[in-house]
Amino acid sequence: DFLRDLAEYWKGGLSMTVAIQTLAKGEYGNLNDEVNKMSSQISWGVAFGEVLEMFTERVTSPIVTRAVRMVDEANRAGGRISDILLAASYDAREIKALETERRQEVGSYVTVIYASFFVYLGIILVLASTFIPAIVDSSAATGGGGMSIGNLTIREMNEVWISTVFLYSLIIQGTGMGMAAGFMSTGKLYSALLRAS
Repeated sequence: DFLRDLAEYWKGGLSMTVAIQTLAKGEYGNLNDEVNKMSSQISWGVAFGEVLEMFTERVTSPIVTRAVRMVDEANRAGGRISDILLAASYDAREIKALETERRQEVGSYVTVIYASFFVYLGIILVLASTFIPAIVDSSAATGGGGMSIGNLTIREMNEVWISTVFLYSLIIQGTGMGMAAGFMSTGKLYSALLRAS
């Protein structure tokens, strides 16, 4: 919206500096503080190119960096700056729309991943808290020599070893599912590692 409004002011004949000072009175959500800072810097006499450069350093976002780079190049080159601003505005809007669409499309798959992990966790907890201790107690009650259930012979069992194996399986399962959920939702390694942890 900011880029589109900037293009409209430019078409109306205002310079970039006057346009930004005028737009500082507008409503741009999270961008309000940054537009006000840009307006203040321009009023202090800082060159428009430097203002854009400082803005890019403060707001570390690939979309902002690309849009500001386009605006800065257009301002230096002259010509049809309004067309370039509108193109940058459209580009930023499309990127945000695609990110939102991706989150919505992948959201159900991520929910399934989390649900399956918690089902696995529940099964492991039930096994570790009831089933394995019952078998160990039964084995101890028969003198440790073993117990037969049909064709199955249960020898002496180490409860700590089995619990350790369960713990490692949970860690592997959680890491794998977290990485899958993170990559599916954002496509970034940082998000995958964050969800895995």
